[in-house]
This record gives sequence, structure tokens and C-alpha cells, in this order.
Amino acid sequence: MKFLENTISITGEKTQAILKILKNQKTEKSFSIFHNHIILLFVIMSMIDTDSRIELMVCTPHQPVRVISARLSGQISALQSLWPENPKRFIYNGNQLLEGMTFHFYGIRDGDSIIALPKDTISDLHCSQWLCLSRDSDNFNEYMKWMLDPRTSGEAARLRDLHLWKIEKRPRIYMKMKGPFYSSDSNENEKSKNSLNVDFLPLNEPAEQALPILW
Repeated sequence: MKFLENTISITGEKTQAILKILKNQKTEKSFSIFHNHIILLFVIMSMIDTDSRIELMVCTPHQPVRVISARLSGQISALQSLWPENPKRFIYNGNQLLEGMTFHFYGIRDGDSIIALPKDTISDLHCSQWLCLSRDSDNFNEYMKWMLDPRTSGEAARLRDLHLWKIEKRPRIYMKMKGPFYSSDSNENEKSKNSLNVDFLPLNEPAEQALPILW
């Protein structure tokens, strides 16, 4: 039995239960006869555990917390599909995740939280703060659940409003926080090149041309 424990990685509740049953077997001879079948069984159960789905909470600064479903065998890079135009870096349990690895590789479980930070606009200092904050994963997960629970989300919103109100009363901090929302390559303030004709005669029927763009 020690050989099996040393050569096979035991993960998941189902495989743990099977191992407990095998430990109750009293004869080593019967165990050796079915040795190959047992190994195959554990491989299959490990594949089932890895391919199962889990629910995750994805936290992004200044955005609502998202609850998503993911496969344990899926890669971290699959999370990028949530922000196709704004690539993110992902943090879990005090570590920055490699996108080529799977959720199962990092031991991510059902109900855990992942932090998504902008790759380009966020500073290394800000990223380090999130790394420290997520090291106590249990407390961080409880905080995320507290924000999502309808019974406590209202109080969380009230406290967040008070926090933002205090920030608005401190101009230097407020200007620093709103900076990421105004990127230099944004074209929202560009003037429209379309000319506006205000000198026209009334038409006898509805026009078929598109209306001018005012912004």
C-alpha cells in the first residue's frame, strides 16, 4: 500500500475515499493481483477531478466582482476572454499566475478568488499591494463573498461610497486615482470631422440619409 501512496498523486475527495477503502484490505496478495487495475482507476479518477468545473470570483479594481465557471484543466489564459481589449495579469494566493498553467496546477478550488489587474496601466507598487492582500486567501475569499451576498452587499456599497467620498475630498489622491480612466490614446474628446448643416428646407417625406454625428 505504501508503494501506491508514493507513486500516485492522491487528489480530490473521490480518490481519497477509494484509498481509504483500499487501506481496509488485509491481504497484500489480493492487492498485488489488482495492482494494475488500481493504478488505472486512480488515473481515471484523477482525470475526472481535473476535468471538473469550479466557480471562481474574479475581482478587478473599480469594477463589480464577477462569478465565473471554469474547468480545472483549463489554462489561466482563458480568463483573458473576459477583457478582449484590455489584457490583465492575474493574482492568486499572493502569486502572479502564469497564463500557460492550469487552474489545477495552482491548486485553485471552488469558491476561490482571483484578482485581475491591468497589464499596462497599473504600477509595480500597486501590484505588490494586491499580492500582499491576497496572501491570506481564506479571509480574502470571505470578503469577496461578503460583497456578493445580497444580505451584506448593501452595507458593502455604503462603506465603499464613504471611502470614495473621503477620497474626493483629498484632491491629490483623487487626481491620482482617476488617471487610469483617462488614457492618452483615447479618442473620446476628438472633434468630429462631420459638418453640421443647419440651413436646409423642410422635406416632403422622411429623409433616407444618416443623421450627423454630434460627438
